[in-house]
Amino acid sequence: EKGQLEMVNIIAFHPLAPITPRELLIKQIRLNEEFYRKHIIGNDPLPGIFPPEMAFKQSLARLFSELGYKWCIADDKMFVHQRSKMEEHLRAPSTWIPEAYGIGVLLRSRKRSAEIAFEDIWDGRQYAQKLIVGQKEWREKLGHDGASYLYMYLDGETFDHHRPGLLEKFLRPFCEEIAENDGAELVSLNAIYEGFEKKRSCIPHSSWSTGVGDPPFHLWDHPGNEFHRSWNEFIRIAYAMAPTPLPRTYEDLFHRNFYSCSPWQYAMGNKDVARWCLPGFQRIADLYPESWEKMRLQELINIMYSLTT
Repeated sequence: EKGQLEMVNIIAFHPLAPITPRELLIKQIRLNEEFYRKHIIGNDPLPGIFPPEMAFKQSLARLFSELGYKWCIADDKMFVHQRSKMEEHLRAPSTWIPEAYGIGVLLRSRKRSAEIAFEDIWDGRQYAQKLIVGQKEWREKLGHDGASYLYMYLDGETFDHHRPGLLEKFLRPFCEEIAENDGAELVSLNAIYEGFEKKRSCIPHSSWSTGVGDPPFHLWDHPGNEFHRSWNEFIRIAYAMAPTPLPRTYEDLFHRNFYSCSPWQYAMGNKDVARWCLPGFQRIADLYPESWEKMRLQELINIMYSLTT
């Protein structure tokens, strides 16, 4: 109500969107928007969407555009890398917004976000001043006399959970410096979208964690990870064999069990947490009549149990 928070839609049960069936994505996107409208925003605009894990591929932009969104969020690491033969100041967009299938893709700065999350940076005012000077120098290199933008994203838990004291020592002084400095202002993501030129771009598959040389979704769908292979094969078979139209029982189980945390936890070595999805997978497998596919689903469940025991 005070205009201090910007609501951005998400996908209700936190699936990894690039490897989730389109039908389930659409239903979860609409479900989450309905919740927002009923409980939080009413008829206010909801122009942007955040895919879980910042997991992005070009076809998602088409889907988001079809559903009426103006912009989505992704990470800039691989976009910058694919432009590595260009001069450094031309690699990351700062005065324009990449566009795919008619939707703006707002790329967060991996470099600046990671500095706050992981490096020994505590002086919020000094860091804000550094960014303001850096943006000015960037515009000068571009020969650009208008505005530029910098978008950073961090989990809320970064402040005072992973890094105790960061809220008061860094974030509050950072925001105060921006508010007091004539060289910059804090604005909403939608204001950035509305305020800058859009350019059709080829945006590579990526997530918040994708690195150079990695499979794009390496923490969830790594070809060398047996749990990932089994988890993703289970989803493909279970969805392919489900009745059409999708009954509510199947839909609810798919939504609540095909979330991104299980393969990520396995990749992080947290096997006991990765196993949490398996009782739900068993309930899914039990829905199907006897067939080769049902046998395979059970084999995959057994493999995942053996890997997480």
